[in-house]
Amino acid sequence: MKKNKSFWHKLSEALFFSNLFYGICAAALCLETVHQLSLPHFPWHFYVFTGLVTTSFYIYAYLPQQLQKNTSNKRSLWYMNHIKALKLFNYSIVISVILISAFYIKTFSSEIFNLPAWQILVCSILITVAILYYGIENNKFSVNLRRIGWLKPFIIGFVWAGTVSFFPILFSGFWHHYSFPLKYLFMFLFIKNMMFITVLCVLFDIKDYAMDYNHHLQTHVVKFGLRNTIYKYVVPLIILGLIALYINAWLLHFNIYRIAINTLPFIAVLLVAFSLQKRRPILYYLSVIDGLMLFKALCGITAMYVQ
Repeated sequence: MKKNKSFWHKLSEALFFSNLFYGICAAALCLETVHQLSLPHFPWHFYVFTGLVTTSFYIYAYLPQQLQKNTSNKRSLWYMNHIKALKLFNYSIVISVILISAFYIKTFSSEIFNLPAWQILVCSILITVAILYYGIENNKFSVNLRRIGWLKPFIIGFVWAGTVSFFPILFSGFWHHYSFPLKYLFMFLFIKNMMFITVLCVLFDIKDYAMDYNHHLQTHVVKFGLRNTIYKYVVPLIILGLIALYINAWLLHFNIYRIAINTLPFIAVLLVAFSLQKRRPILYYLSVIDGLMLFKALCGITAMYVQ
């Protein structure tokens, strides 16, 4: 007899399986950037816009044409059982993104056409890499970065870090009519975010070990095994992220309390990595591992108010 799910279990599935939680994490990390770089604040709709774009980007990966009917994947099954509501949800997101984009283009047309070369370059690279992640395939040209198993975590980390580190700077400049110069401060913040999110992506691949192995997708876990992945990839990436954090803290003159609070997410990642030596359900990956992004954002914001 099938056991009925509780209201909270259904709510958690809707939050995490719909990828709405990714949008919340993206908005929170953008807010962290604003606080960490002491940028002038701007209206809430930018965070909503970032969250909506992120959510829609991830929904695309689970559209029904990419799903197998005979699947045991709980998230895929959830999509198939809620496809009508999901389509309506995604249509609403796309319409909202188009309307907000039109407002931004109309409001900031002069700023957009006068962007510094480095900002145009960063925008172009981020958008191009994000598009190529899902791939472009035709008779003459075929590129799909997602299929390169060992590179996939770095691609995701790069796009996420660029989005949450760069676009708040860009929008703050638009809203307050100034141009943020390219600084070492931004570069270290970007590296810190990229290393942190890349580690989460490597850990997330543990969930798909069997499927990736059967599809000959050479992720770090498939190629090197769980233990080697944790000790030879996750730990070094965490160390690189911490180095970027401490350089960033030195440039911003953080006190010992701010440094300690900003270090907590990296310690949490390490603890979670070791916890994956036991089999975990998909909601563990979506809530705990991905939830570390939200934890990092909260720690980063809190640290800026510690004297």
